[in-house]
Order: sequence, then structure tokens, then C-alpha cells
Amino acid sequence: MWSFDLAAGARVVLNGVEWTVTGIEPQFGRLTLATEEGPAEVRSFAWLVNHPDARPGRPAPAPAAGVGVQPPGPADLTEDQLRRARLRAEHVREAVTGFREGTASLARPGEPRPA
Repeated sequence: MWSFDLAAGARVVLNGVEWTVTGIEPQFGRLTLATEEGPAEVRSFAWLVNHPDARPGRPAPAPAAGVGVQPPGPADLTEDQLRRARLRAEHVREAVTGFREGTASLARPGEPRPA
């Protein structure tokens, strides 16, 4: 019994020909397979599982670190998460410098606070 990795970029051998998974639609139970020289084919998971000569292909090359991955940033947060993150940053800056903005030149009224 074979175990298949069906993520995009995974390789599968069918009848001795290596195919690459170029797309996957789990909500429809299908995937897109392509060879280097032929057109892509859309097949169902059931077709692949029941194929008499299907086996995993050679491992796909690992992507370089950070390639294809958007770095996390403030745009990934909801308004509430962003508000809480800014509040936490203020607390850290105040604990380190005594000022919520991190510097005496941007001190708010009543800063530095005694507590």
C-alpha cells in the first residue's frame, strides 16, 4: 500500500511515467497532473487511489528558504489583533525606557509614570 503526498509539486508515477501534481482541489476531490512534455490532465482522487500501477515518484526538490512565502506583517492581523499588538509594544517600550513611545522626546502627558 502506497502513501501519496498530494501537495502541489509532489510527483506520482503512473504506468512508468512520472507526473507532477500541479494543482489540487480537495473540495471537488480532484487534482491536476502534468508531465514535462504532455498536456495536463484533471483526475479524481478515487481514480488515483484505484489506479493499478500508481506509486509515489521521486521527492520534489525542497524550495529555498523563504521562497514563495510572504513574510508576516501587520496586514495579516485583524483590527483588534493590531490594536492589542500595539498596546503590548507600548508596554514593552515603557518597561524598558519608562516611556510608552520608547523615548523621552515623544513623552505623553504624565510620563514617566511612577508605577
